[in-house]
Amino acid sequence: MKVEFKVPESDTEPRLWVQHEQVLAMVLRPGSIEWGLRRSEMQRVDYIAGDLELFHPHEGEWVGIMNVQSLSLGIDAALVATHDGISGEVELRPNASL
Repeated sequence: MKVEFKVPESDTEPRLWVQHEQVLAMVLRPGSIEWGLRRSEMQRVDYIAGDLELFHPHEGEWVGIMNVQSLSLGIDAALVATHDGISGEVELRPNASL
């Protein structure tokens, strides 16, 4: 499992961000992030401490101003370990009904 502590960035130029593994992130302090599927569709999303976000692998998103502190967990190895004998990638799917 990969654990990463992320601090607010001073670079505000929008960039394409792609995770290469499935990541679960928890916001540690209130803040916001600008992002969207396209650079022209970026929106500000406000977070409070304790908010969770699930990022899917290989799906790029545009990210701009990011002023949140977060703890990210790469969970690919944990997902594969829970499915003994299955080869290939295992990923969680979003559930909009929650």
